Amino acid sequence: MRYKIILLLIIFLVFGCNPSLNSNSPDYLKQFTVYKDGDGIAIYFILADSSGQMTTCDGEAIISIRASHYDYKGELKLYDSGYPVRKDRFIKTKVGMGPFQHEAILYTLGRISFRSFPYNIESLKEKNWKGKVKFEFSSVGRFFKGEESFYF
Repeated sequence: MRYKIILLLIIFLVFGCNPSLNSNSPDYLKQFTVYKDGDGIAIYFILADSSGQMTTCDGEAIISIRASHYDYKGELKLYDSGYPVRKDRFIKTKVGMGPFQHEAILYTLGRISFRSFPYNIESLKEKNWKGKVKFEFSSVGRFFKGEESFYF
């Protein structure tokens, strides 16, 4: 009887607790992802330590979104914002679909609506403009950059 109680306590402790996420210092930006989500875009990123394991840390993220067109030299400024990043807001989840689905420890910067941009997105879409998201992350003397394109 005593062993059954001990065994049940061990099972409860092992399966009832959420192990903390890796908090080793990040060595590089493992993934920066931007995808169209309805009438906006969603953004998340993944950091990795020196052994390639996904990790968490506090820091600051800066997002800059521009629109460009192959017929024009300049870019249109659509969005600039900074985000405080806290390691306790990283989540462990599954990303990808089908055989490409895998677990990831990521930080979501959320969804940015096209309505928050100072230009008519329908007009940009009709004229084949392309969006570009530049990402910068800094933490304890470390600095990482990423860039992704998307279509309106």
